[in-house]
Amino acid sequence: MLKWNKTSEVKPTEEKQYLCCLIYTDKPFFKTLWWSNDLYEVDNFNFYDCKGESGFYEYNSEYRYHIGFCDYWQEIDWSSEDDK
Repeated sequence: MLKWNKTSEVKPTEEKQYLCCLIYTDKPFFKTLWWSNDLYEVDNFNFYDCKGESGFYEYNSEYRYHIGFCDYWQEIDWSSEDDK
């Protein structure tokens, strides 16, 4: 089983998707979010004030790119049984 990392203690370094958990009203909510080491490079319009800042983000067709909130994250193992 993969380890959950607390976002306030350790951040990802590789720009890719991660499984994220947000704790809201004492309940966990899970989703996949992308990580960027520079949000401004992802979208300089929506992240105009985030030059040089890292963080989780997601894309929504109505709002375009926006910050994704994440309290805990872990790597996603995309391999399948066919890969073994």
